[in-house]
Amino acid sequence: MSMALDDLLALYAMDLLDAEERAEVERHLAADPDARRALARCLDDLNALPLSLDPVAPPADGLARLLEATASVSRFDAFAGRVAALIDYTLDQARALLARIDDAASWVPGPCAEATLIHFGGGPKLADALVGFVKVQAGAPFPEHTHLGSEIVLVLQGGLQDEDGTIVRRGQERVMGDGTRHDFVALPGPDLIYLVVLERGVEFDFPFEI
Repeated sequence: MSMALDDLLALYAMDLLDAEERAEVERHLAADPDARRALARCLDDLNALPLSLDPVAPPADGLARLLEATASVSRFDAFAGRVAALIDYTLDQARALLARIDDAASWVPGPCAEATLIHFGGGPKLADALVGFVKVQAGAPFPEHTHLGSEIVLVLQGGLQDEDGTIVRRGQERVMGDGTRHDFVALPGPDLIYLVVLERGVEFDFPFEI
């Protein structure tokens, strides 16, 4: 590598590398457990950084102005176009779906104590697929599973680190093929939330029906 590994990992954690550099780091992460541990420490340091800053008092009317500006906009609205395309929905349907993320009543228990799900059907082109949102508590593992058909994941909040070292962050997609098997860990910070499109479902090593 042209740069010291620690420097590359820091830039990787902050998503400041170009595509070629990211691929180089990810190849190194996949082959080197020490590098994966170093990246985890780097992410911990980055997440702790805001706590070391002096607090700044917000303007007196700041909350009122913020609530007024966001009253009719979901915080995930920026993803509406991509979600609509991935699950064959209209834009308005995708916006309504994304608004359900912040409704606690929409979530049901997932395959582990740290995960919850929102189930919904795909559009006409995805009538046979399993589609939904998944939320995993920050820092928690998601159990090993096998994909029955392809899987598409779009991260809406937080991020995850796959067992092979690959990191997928907010706004990034990952596609895995039929028969692939893995587990992952939600990154520190905000809880991981992602859209998942499963061609034919997923299989765990314990009884759980999606």
